[in-house]
Amino acid sequence: EPSLDDFYRQLEFNVDRLRSYPTGQEEIYERSPADFLAYMLALNALGREPHSNLIVESAIDLSRDAIQLLDVIVFLPLEDDAGIATHTEDSELRQAVDRRLARILDDDDLQLFSKQCPEVVEARGSTAQRLQTLEHLLGKRPIEKGEV
Repeated sequence: EPSLDDFYRQLEFNVDRLRSYPTGQEEIYERSPADFLAYMLALNALGREPHSNLIVESAIDLSRDAIQLLDVIVFLPLEDDAGIATHTEDSELRQAVDRRLARILDDDDLQLFSKQCPEVVEARGSTAQRLQTLEHLLGKRPIEKGEV
């Protein structure tokens, strides 16, 4: 079973990597600090990690600082109807993480973002549609009307 400590260590590793790159260097990460934080909060909400306030508060502070190092966060929400496999060994946790991550990124309910926050882009639909969104975001090609 994954634990808060596991996700906290992954968050620390992610933040250390983010801090190691010089300003202006372009890098792509599979997970942002918000992802690890969402896992930790979902474990807590599901009652799998009670008495976790100190580590969660530390993770929020660490994430708040690290988020400022990012230019863009691309959110890929779970979508069973998009033809993308979303089945995992622990679907309850994965769905709780998806809902929590949406609140973090869409609502900024933890106040992680400042005025200089990274842009948050939601990529929905099929794999091809999500790829088109990313290509547009990266300036590779414009999205044609009706594509996404």
